[in-house]
Amino acid sequence: MKKYLLLTGVIIVFHCAYSQCDFSGQVPRYTLIEGFTSCSSPHSFNGQLNLQNVLTQNDVQDGKYTLIKYQMNWPSSGDPYYTLEGAARRNFYDVTILPWLHVDGSGENELLFTNNQLVDYQNILSCIEVKGNFSVEDKTVNAIIHITPTVDINESNDLRLFIAIVEKITHKNTCNSGQNTFVQVMKKFMPDADGIELGNLTENQTIIKEQTWEFKGNYCMPYPGYIINHDIEHSVENFDNLEVVAWVQNIATKEVYNSCTATKGALTTFVVDYDVIGGNGSLSATVNGTPINSGDMVNTGETVDFTATPNQNYIVKEWKLNDIVVSDNTTDNYSVIVDKAINVTVEFMLPTFVVDYDVISGNGSLSATINGSPINSGDMVNIGETVDFTATPNQDYIVKEWKLNDIVVSDNTTDNHSVIVDKAINVTVEFMLASNIATNNLVAVELFPNPVTNELYISNTQQVKNITIANMTGQTVIEALGTGNKTMAISTQYLPSGIFFVTLKNREGFQITKKLVKK
Repeated sequence: MKKYLLLTGVIIVFHCAYSQCDFSGQVPRYTLIEGFTSCSSPHSFNGQLNLQNVLTQNDVQDGKYTLIKYQMNWPSSGDPYYTLEGAARRNFYDVTILPWLHVDGSGENELLFTNNQLVDYQNILSCIEVKGNFSVEDKTVNAIIHITPTVDINESNDLRLFIAIVEKITHKNTCNSGQNTFVQVMKKFMPDADGIELGNLTENQTIIKEQTWEFKGNYCMPYPGYIINHDIEHSVENFDNLEVVAWVQNIATKEVYNSCTATKGALTTFVVDYDVIGGNGSLSATVNGTPINSGDMVNTGETVDFTATPNQNYIVKEWKLNDIVVSDNTTDNYSVIVDKAINVTVEFMLPTFVVDYDVISGNGSLSATINGSPINSGDMVNIGETVDFTATPNQDYIVKEWKLNDIVVSDNTTDNHSVIVDKAINVTVEFMLASNIATNNLVAVELFPNPVTNELYISNTQQVKNITIANMTGQTVIEALGTGNKTMAISTQYLPSGIFFVTLKNREGFQITKKLVKK
């Protein structure tokens, strides 16, 4: 055991260096996990348990991996599901220990592999997207794989596509380890374990590869030392349990660029059209972060993400999918999973807000217009528009105050008020008797000189009824009646130096107080 662990520790430090593809990656990486195992290996059962635990954790993180297992012909009698193609992968990696993994081409100990290690592999973006579909008819498997690079890749004949048929779970290949189930067992490469040469790849140009394999004859359980002969027999336990996996790999560096577990069902493409109705913004679309143009063909099952960009002050009014309004979505984003030809449109509009207006306590009327056109209280108005309000007081009444959303509008008691709409608004006006304006006459009253010495003059006192001068404690020190003249004088020679307050009252009962300084 000590020798085994030491050897393991030495081997796992060797990892493939990542190519320039990985540093310019733009698409998610579906990490390829290749497992080497055998029912005769005493450690394979624990290795599978550990890997299953890792993958169970990883499923919570979207399960971005592809899994394939190769059954080996060692130790002792080996595994009955051993194949020459599995042996080719063992020789490719020079595997000498069971159980063992190669993750995106790099060696890892299956007994010690962790979810954190897997996530580290997955976090490296790729520059190749691999997608596929497959079907099983009787004993014939058909596969179609789409390979789309996001950059130019010039690696001559070193770049290969590998397509393999796996059985998701097997039960019959049992031997002395006591393990009676294996997962993702490789049954056949399509066409073989050498893979398919891809040559140089061009940015955003999809390559499509199709493969078919018919399993011949009847089920066979090979005995020790016998290798399945694909020309006359097979080892598939359940044809409904087959799956197809695929990956792109550089056979010189052993780096796996990306992989996929193919989707069961025919792979078809549909046209995706999109447009803006009425202008006032733009619309773009991407598939897995890669932009597409209106009219492009998209694979079934892929998600198209649309982004609407409204002009200033505009918002999304509605989305339509194939001329049907998309309910409950007026955001700037919309996504569609392609299962047929689709036409997506977006329409923009200026936001509208309700405009309410009213008169408080009567005594006049209030109207509103936009660009000279009347609107009613409760109408919806576009953002940025100006609403002009006109107050019409009854006879003998004037505007007392305007309010906008219950806040008094300062410095405006005219008959007109305007508001630029940027939210829902409520405008009110209140009128009062014009005679109540008498208090304003007191505003015009002036005291001079101030500071004063022996005599204080008060101007504009025609409406003043009485005058009171109080000291800082509020004690009245001088009282006088208004004379009705425009200007009147009050002697202050007996006042001590200090600060006083002069209160003037008119005949309507309004008053005003001004500060006076005596030298």
